Amino acid sequence: MSGTNVWLKLMRSSRYEPTPFFLDPDGFLWQIPYAYCLHHTVEEIYKKCLGHSHDAHIYVDTIRTRLGLDPTPVLASLEKISVEEFMDKALKAHAFVFIALHGGSGENGTWQKMLDLAGLPYNGSGEKASHLCMDKLETGNVINHIADPALIALPKYVLHASTFKNPTPEKIASYWAALQNHLGLPPYIIKPQHDGCSSGIVPLESSEDLTTYMNLVHKGASCIPIHSFKGQESIIELSSTASQSAYVLEPFLQTDGLTVSGCTLVHTPRSGWMEITIAVFESHGAYHALNPSLTVSSNQVLNVEEKFQGGTGTNITPPPPP
Repeated sequence: MSGTNVWLKLMRSSRYEPTPFFLDPDGFLWQIPYAYCLHHTVEEIYKKCLGHSHDAHIYVDTIRTRLGLDPTPVLASLEKISVEEFMDKALKAHAFVFIALHGGSGENGTWQKMLDLAGLPYNGSGEKASHLCMDKLETGNVINHIADPALIALPKYVLHASTFKNPTPEKIASYWAALQNHLGLPPYIIKPQHDGCSSGIVPLESSEDLTTYMNLVHKGASCIPIHSFKGQESIIELSSTASQSAYVLEPFLQTDGLTVSGCTLVHTPRSGWMEITIAVFESHGAYHALNPSLTVSSNQVLNVEEKFQGGTGTNITPPPPP
């Protein structure tokens, strides 16, 4: 959805001629037509790519001709290519590659490194920063090492899923006690150590919550069902490698309450903290921050739809100064 939003905006540009590509689970890229981009999930797009038949062009051609339209098949732009072919194609077109992949190879430095080696410009941070920031534990360590009083990294505790498989009640109690000793009293937040910002993030209030979370991980669940945890009003996506992953636990930072009633923003003070998103541009060591954006969540943690799907969340961004 992020990629589609960017592509649709650039379609109106007089400077760029955007072409959408879809990265499939096997590492191939598909140049996809307009209609495929309008699906809301990668699963739907991939199913369309795999089910596409060139024989369909015959019928499309006939229908378009009878309607008095250009007989060029509307699916002619569908093309499957390797990463190497994509790089060659982009170089020949003198292209700028916009990465709109959340998590995985799109954020952990993998694609950044490949594009650097190919000599192609792209958006976002480079390989080193991307690799660092995908590791939530190491990012916290680096922030603490900077020792800037304006930057705070919460204490963290690492849990490997493999060590929490079929635990006894005694082991669970012992682990929860260790958590409280290291992090203070609950609630805690749990999140994958190496994944994007929308995968598997849940507040935990008790050892029973932790057990529920890990049971779902070891079952190979693709998501956490609704109402599995207190205040969870929507499903929470899980990584396909969740049972082999490491997880970071840290104190849950309670933010102020923000809701929208009619056309009024209602603020309920709690801790003085709010979660905002700010885009920062850097050029030759000079940094420029854009206006902050604030997303009003219906739950304790923003879900995927509220972050990325238009019409499902309330996003507040002040207008730029005159």
